[in-house]
Amino acid sequence: DQVTGNLLVGEATPAFSGTPEREGYVFAGWNPAVSATVSGDVTYTATWKPDRNGNGIADEEEQKYTVTYTDGVDGEEVFADQAYGNLLSGTDTPAFGGTPTREGYRFGGWDPEVSKTVTKNVTYTAKWEKLYTVTYTDGAKGKAFKDQVYDNLLSGTATPAFDGKPTRRGYTFSD
Repeated sequence: DQVTGNLLVGEATPAFSGTPEREGYVFAGWNPAVSATVSGDVTYTATWKPDRNGNGIADEEEQKYTVTYTDGVDGEEVFADQAYGNLLSGTDTPAFGGTPTREGYRFGGWDPEVSKTVTKNVTYTAKWEKLYTVTYTDGAKGKAFKDQVYDNLLSGTATPAFDGKPTRRGYTFSD
């Protein structure tokens, strides 16, 4: 607090010495408004406006942004869009709530890559990698051997080999 005493009515109101500062806020003026001259005893109280991103601009005066996460799948909804609005530039980008999953696919990240902080309106679209299945089956009635199934394979990975040697009574296996 700064207190100035022994002032006469009609004198110029003394100015505040320094700059009012408060972490997480910007100074918004005095209440009541400072009078040009002294007219009696008065207390001027600093008023503040939130500044969550610490850029020196009151939050209410800044542009707000929206971050949206979407599944990127046409024709079916794998998960509902998650939208986070009213975000300030420079604040942490909100994370996707949950784990993106899709039958027959592996989640491959977001497009574009999720930014650490909010800088604009942005939509992050899930990327999906198709998973494949390789099955070795005997092709005979009566099952000469049990099927061997290899699931969740990505395109471009090596085809898993048949485990063992295919056998069938009365036949010789040829590739």
